[in-house]
Amino acid sequence: MACKAGVQTHTVRTNSRIKTVQFVQELHGAMTAGKTESQELSGVAQRLASFAAGCLGTSTPAHTGSRLGIMGNVSEAELKEVLHHIEVLSKQRASAAAGRPVQGNQPALTSFGYPATSNSSFQQAFKEACGVDADHIHLHLPRDARGQVDLLRIFSLEDGKGTHLESCEALAEFVDDPSELPFCDEPSLVEREADEAHWLQDAIAINGLRSAVFHNVTLVEAPDLQALSRRCRSRRPALCKTALRAMAELAKKGVQCDWISAAAEVVAACLAAMQLTKVTAKMGEETLDAVCGRLREDASVTVTLHVLTSLNCPELKHPTCVAALLRVSSTSLSSLGETEALTAQAAEEISGFCEEVLKNRRLSPAFSEARALQRQVAKVQNVP
Repeated sequence: MACKAGVQTHTVRTNSRIKTVQFVQELHGAMTAGKTESQELSGVAQRLASFAAGCLGTSTPAHTGSRLGIMGNVSEAELKEVLHHIEVLSKQRASAAAGRPVQGNQPALTSFGYPATSNSSFQQAFKEACGVDADHIHLHLPRDARGQVDLLRIFSLEDGKGTHLESCEALAEFVDDPSELPFCDEPSLVEREADEAHWLQDAIAINGLRSAVFHNVTLVEAPDLQALSRRCRSRRPALCKTALRAMAELAKKGVQCDWISAAAEVVAACLAAMQLTKVTAKMGEETLDAVCGRLREDASVTVTLHVLTSLNCPELKHPTCVAALLRVSSTSLSSLGETEALTAQAAEEISGFCEEVLKNRRLSPAFSEARALQRQVAKVQNVP
């Protein structure tokens, strides 16, 4: 009996070992299959990212995602909207390169704001590049925990190189202190032409730039001051304030930019921001003062005064803007040192500007600043 029991026990142990080995083998096979499937999905995803970058002319997946305005993961229906958006942007880029507008009637827009129809040649190019057509690509793309297409992963927007989803939410708001912004080591480029419909993407891109500048990240390209200045004119207070802060921080930090050639447009944009709200009025003058300080450093006081007094823009019709311009001119004039003297031409330009202001009754709130600047010019020239 004891021998028979021992044999049964040995058999049970042996069967248990066999089942354990089989389970391990099955588990290994499942893991291997899952890994292979993940690699296949990654391959299609990489093809999609490369195709989109080629259509938009961007250099990295993160820049492509930013250009597309991707803020999070999407459903299958929303993925089709993104693909349509890629098609539209690629046509716009091709037309701009050819120097002609997009031909034909514009297609109807869907509820997401993208075209509702697609071109057959684009669909064919898409299929050849990605290995699957646009109607079935969602079956080959990675999904997040909620079952949505993981565009953030596809376009490298949450792998440490791009912007995290949580960071996107923080970067989308106006933050006064750049130290409170999430770290961004690869800020997206801000497009030259401004579009109010894309104000949220612009705010994220500009805050990413602010974060990179604050943390002394080496920028691949110099910031586009003209692009920033056009966001300072935005009717969206959050974007306007963000752009103003970015401009001031770039000026104070001494970031290498083409300040001199963009000076007139930047100054006019600061004046335009003063007409939006009381907060932007204050920030606009602060930014204007910082920009003029950078101009004095990079060029000279005379060049700065010339930019301020020879400005020709609609904002000069508003007394608030003119008064701020006169105050900043006074600050620049006060910064004249022993190494730089006020030229006769500069003095004439300032005096002429002040006289034009005093002739316009609508600018009467700025009369006191104009007379004060006239006295300051006379004092610098030692004129009684």
